[in-house]
Amino acid sequence: MNVIKDVIFEGNILKMITDAVAYLDTQIKEKTYLGKDGLFVTEEEYPKFVRQEIIVNAVTHRDYSIRGTDIQIKMFDDRIVVESPGKLPGLVKTDNIRHTYFSRNPKIAEFLKAYSFVKEYGEGVDRMCKELEAAGLQAPEYRLNAFMLRATIRNSAAIYKKPLFGEKNHGLLTEKPLFEPKKPLFQAIDDAVCRKVLTPTISENVKEIVVAFDMNQIFGRKEVKKELGYGDYKAGKAIEAMQLLSIVIPVEGKYILKEM
Repeated sequence: MNVIKDVIFEGNILKMITDAVAYLDTQIKEKTYLGKDGLFVTEEEYPKFVRQEIIVNAVTHRDYSIRGTDIQIKMFDDRIVVESPGKLPGLVKTDNIRHTYFSRNPKIAEFLKAYSFVKEYGEGVDRMCKELEAAGLQAPEYRLNAFMLRATIRNSAAIYKKPLFGEKNHGLLTEKPLFEPKKPLFQAIDDAVCRKVLTPTISENVKEIVVAFDMNQIFGRKEVKKELGYGDYKAGKAIEAMQLLSIVIPVEGKYILKEM
């Protein structure tokens, strides 16, 4: 890991959010160009609201019962990643997070609303999607990695990257956003359970893999074990089930999710 800067934000919740957002503002790239009306326009690589909201969400919804790790904000050339301890709360899933709200820590949410970090409950992710779309960027990505929730926003540099083979493309999306998704894949899995082709347990494992890996992202047993913490047998049976359902396409000994 080649870390250029490592900054720790401490104090109460309000201070940590304020300091983290302020510091991130100093690290954002800007592009200035001559607009259509003859005036110079300055654009930031990520909208202001989006980079604030992704931090506020992490602080508001993290699982504070998990000790030994912290919220981590990681900045790369093409993306910002915020990792927060705890899985998605309640009925919130990666495929409905845009329009489904459930607060793990309602008192923290109320506190941050009083300080205008939260405007309306449940609007944050939807507004992030709209602002990113307006800026010509991909929707935010949400992925569960063991007990950590990873939220990623990508700048315009990500649009020009091609998927790479193996671990190098881990977490890399093509131009398709997460929210287009994967409903036909989930429907195929549910149908297989109804037809008793799959057991409910294996179907849930398959769904976890579908959520964990992006369209056109290459994965195999090794990547599934690393991403989801599965054992070799569990990963193998889940991939066998995906082959049986024809929801994956073989690629050089591994697989990508099939668009349906």
